[in-house]
Amino acid sequence: MSKYAQYAQKLDTAFKAAREKYMEVYDAVKAAEKRVEDAKNEKDEYFRGDADIHRAECATALRKAEIVFERTADGIWPAFDEVRDELTAKLRAEIQADTIAAPEDIDPNGMTLLQSGILRVDELEALAERYAENYTMLRILGQHAKAAADKAEDTDARWRLVNISRAADRDPGVVLQTWDNLLEAAKVCSGRRLGEKHGDPSFVASISKTWERLTEATIESF
Repeated sequence: MSKYAQYAQKLDTAFKAAREKYMEVYDAVKAAEKRVEDAKNEKDEYFRGDADIHRAECATALRKAEIVFERTADGIWPAFDEVRDELTAKLRAEIQADTIAAPEDIDPNGMTLLQSGILRVDELEALAERYAENYTMLRILGQHAKAAADKAEDTDARWRLVNISRAADRDPGVVLQTWDNLLEAAKVCSGRRLGEKHGDPSFVASISKTWERLTEATIESF
């Protein structure tokens, strides 16, 4: 899990909140539809016309539930999209700020150690952890690790140095690609994969339940 994990977690929370609102009004419509169906076979209980009155009441309740669904569902996913776009803008800005080499981030003591050539592999690994949030020093460390890997005769040491180098040379595009995959999953699970403004309600209710299966592992490792 990286320092950007909060963005994936907030997207997850926003999607689940939108889905919960959608399912609340959708389930209300389905429940009203069931009452209408059940009422079709009712018989008068006390007075002639009782069953007809109840059927009319059920039909009215169904129409009210449908109107509430139409009005509510209309704004649920656009509201989610606003949160999605805000998170995307903030994530891109933070990644850009984090992945620009800055002179003020240079650690003189760390530079002295790296240039001394005395550091063992385990010490370089410790420095990589120390500079995990310092992109400038991490890139410099990665270059030293790569140079040391090219000279290393011990196979284990060489692979450890290569791993340090790879970890230090992190590509912001990888994070953003993973983020885009989450956004695509949100589009799929909100029933808008094909670009339609509103998906079929029964389809949206069904496909939205696949969100966890499609995204859980990605969100946990983001």
